[in-house]
Amino acid sequence: LKNIKGIGRVKAIQIKAIPQCPEDYEWDGRNGKSGYADKVEDLITLYLNTKDINTNRIYVCGASMGACGTWKLLKDHPKLFAAALIASGQAQHEKPTDYTNTPLYVTVGSEERSYDALKWFTKEILKAGGNVKFDVLFGQKHRNACDNAFSTTRIKWLFSQERE
Repeated sequence: LKNIKGIGRVKAIQIKAIPQCPEDYEWDGRNGKSGYADKVEDLITLYLNTKDINTNRIYVCGASMGACGTWKLLKDHPKLFAAALIASGQAQHEKPTDYTNTPLYVTVGSEERSYDALKWFTKEILKAGGNVKFDVLFGQKHRNACDNAFSTTRIKWLFSQERE
């Protein structure tokens, strides 16, 4: 229960969906594998149509290959999400201007091969007018960077965002 000024105590309901992309799929359907992001889109649509969802507070997160799926969802639905937390995954062949509608928090390990590409990409999103926070997890390779990306500070930032 949460105390809201002028209303009193109310329940704050959260719905969390944590899809996993099966091995024989890819999020975007490249490299000859079937796409899986459409399954997540179907799940979001189901919840929006059947649950009482605050559409100003829908968030998306992903790490590694899940980060690639997050980039795809953001590009395909630029006005759906209030914010995104993206760890150690590149936007594949996308334009920085595709990501100016949603506040982003992007992290990457300094020892990852995607470090330079993500650093460049987030700077380009900023130049295009986007809202991006970018953290480098120094000394970390891919696995540790993915595990350590979802800190309390970053999660608090994510949930403090609200779409207008």
